[in-house]
Order: sequence, then structure tokens, then C-alpha cells
Amino acid sequence: MNPLLRWIITCFLAFHFRVMAEEKSSVVQQKPLLWRIEGAKPSYVFGTIHLANPAVAKIDPPVDAAITASDVLLTEVAFNPETMAAAAKDMFLPDGAKLADLLPADLLGEIQAEYERIMPSLGPKLIERMKIIYATEMVGMLEDQMKNPGRAPLDMLLASRASALGKKTAGLETMAEQIAVLNGFTTAEQITMLRDSLRLIKEKRKAGTDPTTEMTTAYVSGDLAAVDAWLNSFMQSSDKAVGEKFIRILLTERNRRMVERAVAKMKAEPDKAFFFAVGAGHLLGETGILTLLEKAGFKVVRVESAAK
Repeated sequence: MNPLLRWIITCFLAFHFRVMAEEKSSVVQQKPLLWRIEGAKPSYVFGTIHLANPAVAKIDPPVDAAITASDVLLTEVAFNPETMAAAAKDMFLPDGAKLADLLPADLLGEIQAEYERIMPSLGPKLIERMKIIYATEMVGMLEDQMKNPGRAPLDMLLASRASALGKKTAGLETMAEQIAVLNGFTTAEQITMLRDSLRLIKEKRKAGTDPTTEMTTAYVSGDLAAVDAWLNSFMQSSDKAVGEKFIRILLTERNRRMVERAVAKMKAEPDKAFFFAVGAGHLLGETGILTLLEKAGFKVVRVESAAK
């Protein structure tokens, strides 16, 4: 998952519609995806969701308390103009190349029709020079962002809240590392992922739902099993090798790298409390961040809301 892509789209829509929504929600999750890393000065790990939907783009009281108690907040990548510019530059094909040069005619027509449906004012023009993998990721969340124009995704809200409290903010990864991950897929693999994504969107639409709504529902439930079930359905690929590569380079390898850096920071500065905010999918399973922290010798305990 790439939170910077969500940020870029958010900024684009804020400019396009001249709106910055600040809606508050009174709904509090009974079980936010928040864990305390035990120690003389506890740190925290929180599973975020890279969406601006008001059902999830809000900071629940226990999460806010954890940020307040922390000295440093680290998201997957730092939210600053430099990383945003690097991500925006990488979204587009080089040397005047176009998406039409890379996609089979039938697939080009499908994705153009989907963007035309979501955003008639721009339609296919929005993606005509975009790399396949970015066009694929954006098609799954653009409609939700269009319903919430100008709203910041949860990751960005967390970083903004920490900054407002005078906390230091940074990233567990560099933008160059995230870009390298996304560019690690061949054109053929990206085409497979695009076909799979469009097929999933159409299947869900026939069933009266969509992948983003299902993801939001799973996240709000606070049930890791529900989040895991949604993620597994989302990552299913018509090509087994592509699906395995997706999991390996977007989740498994990055989980290990982020935990190594988190552990190094906690050991280097034991007098400081850290708040690590990563996509909820990174928490799951034997190769997830929670398990890796335990294997590194840390005790992690779920934090629940006191609200009744």
C-alpha cells in the first residue's frame, strides 16, 4: 500500500473542488487496532487505513492518548513536500509514453470506462500518462475519495496531530524505497494486477458493494480476522506467481525492514516513547509486525477503548 498516493489524490481533489472537510465522528471503536509495546517507557504500534472516509479518518481517544504519551510518531513514510514531489514524479511514464502504448486494447477500454464513470469531468485524461500500477491502485479508491473531497487520509491526520502536539514525526521507510517496491513489478505483472482489480470491482458491484466499502467495514470492526479475510480476498490473483510476489515485496519484506528500524530506534533511545503507524495489513500473520516484534523480544498488548 502506498499512503503517498492517497495524499497526492487528496491534494489534487482539494485543489479541484476547493474544499477541506473537517467532519468529526462521535463513533468510537471499541477495539482500535492499537497495541502497546511494553517497556519502562511504553511505545505503540497502530494499524492505519489509507483512506479519507470519515468512518475511518478520525483519531479515536485511546489513539490520541497514545500519541500524546509518545515522543516521536513514525508513519510508513514521512509526510512532507519532498516525499510528495518524489511520489508524484514517479507516477508518470517517461519520455511522453502513454498508458495506451502498454495496455491491450480491451483492457485500456475497461479502465478508461471505469475512470469515466467515476470522474466524468476528467475521465481517461487523468491516467493517460500514468504508470499501470498507479492507475490500478487509484481506480480502487478514487470513488471513495471523490465522496470525501479534500479530506486527509488517516495517516496524514495522525502526523498532523503529532506535529500539533510538538512531537517529532518521521518515516520508517524512504520514498525511494517505496518507489523501488512499486517499480519492482514487470509490465506483464502490472497488467495482470490491473485485470484482477477491475474484475474484483465489477464482481463486487454486481453484489451491491465495492472493495473499499468492505475494507472500511472490516477496519471499523476492529477485528484482525476480518481485516485478514478482506486482505486475502483482495490479494487473490489469477496468476499465483504474481500474487506471491505481491505479498512478498509489498508486505513480508517491508514488514521485516520496518520492524528492524523500529527496534533499532527503541533500543537506541530507550528513554523515548515511539508511536509507529503502519497500514493494518502489515500487522497480520506470522510475518506481520506484531509477531516480528514478539520474536525480537518485545511484549505487545492490545489497547481497547474505555468507551461503553
